[in-house]
Amino acid sequence: MQLNDALDIFLNSFVGQSDPELKKSLSKITYVSEKQKKDILFLEGEEGDTIYYLISGVIKLSRTNPEGKEAVVHFVHPGEMFAEILFYMEGRYPVTATVLDNAILLGIPAGKMTRLLEESPRFSMRLIGLLAKRLQYFVTMVEQLVNSDVRERFISYLVHLSEERGSTQLSLPVPKGELAALLGTTPETFSRLLRQLSSDGIIEIHGKKITLLEIPQS
Repeated sequence: MQLNDALDIFLNSFVGQSDPELKKSLSKITYVSEKQKKDILFLEGEEGDTIYYLISGVIKLSRTNPEGKEAVVHFVHPGEMFAEILFYMEGRYPVTATVLDNAILLGIPAGKMTRLLEESPRFSMRLIGLLAKRLQYFVTMVEQLVNSDVRERFISYLVHLSEERGSTQLSLPVPKGELAALLGTTPETFSRLLRQLSSDGIIEIHGKKITLLEIPQS
């Protein structure tokens, strides 16, 4: 993908329209990166200053606990920016980013972008909105991990996907084993959960396709 096309996608997402002056400024500091499945974009604790915007593919963000077990933090989908914490905390990446599906990304040096944000208030406000939304996502995720069982967490995840895509017919965006890790359970337990939800008439499963038939009342 050409940088010009990548910037059009990025600007339409964050500004809502074409902005020739902003696009010209961004073209001087950004670049397009293409990664293959299983590539490591960056490692937890690694030094760096590049923030990314995902144009296509899926990226897994994860951390490793003291026992060496991986904990999935988030799955990045097209239209999302990640590693944006480097806008405020220069130095090291707080997570590991692994490519789950061939990806095209826009690379954005944090320091240069910060100076550009000072020149574009509208763009800055969109970024603040993004960060606020991301914070709310993590607050909700922590609450669910503490107060909900895996069944409730998965149903909540499906409802979120359904609202995001405007359809009850969904395709799981990541392998089932990866999704199990995000939900804080094992692949075996997750497989049993899928069978149980199907038996209860809450979902209908066809391979990676899931239809949400009913939302249980809490």
